[in-house]
Amino acid sequence: MAGREYDDNLENLNILVELTKKINQKDHFIRAQTAELYEQNRTLALAESRLILLLDMTPMGMMITLNRVITYANKRMADITGYKKSELIGKSTRLLYDSDEQWVKIGSLQTKEGDTSISTNLTKKDGTKSDCVIRMTRIMEAEQHAGEEFVVTLYVEKDANPISR
Repeated sequence: MAGREYDDNLENLNILVELTKKINQKDHFIRAQTAELYEQNRTLALAESRLILLLDMTPMGMMITLNRVITYANKRMADITGYKKSELIGKSTRLLYDSDEQWVKIGSLQTKEGDTSISTNLTKKDGTKSDCVIRMTRIMEAEQHAGEEFVVTLYVEKDANPISR
């Protein structure tokens, strides 16, 4: 018989059985870890969908920005601005301001800690202006996060009377 010959003695068989057991243990461990991660992801997705539902039901415009780029906008923000949510997400907040100067002024306030509120004009998609109050709240301290992440709440002045801090 050409090729390699195998010795089927008991010692080799025992080694093979032990290796098979180890592989099965590792396979069981990997399957258990995968199932746990799947359940964690499912739980996280459910929590995220509930949070988005609550944010969309909020009667004020809200968005989350990271380095002044919109990463989330609720339905009310879309209604107020005239943009679809999909048109806001991924865009610079600059599109909501009439001028670069106004955008820079608002951005300079974001460096403060805690909540910051300012009255300003909002430029809607159709070009009309609306008096509003913008309230910005830092999500995490800058040192703890890779970027400047804020929750931005928009009150249209005829709709709400915000409390400024």
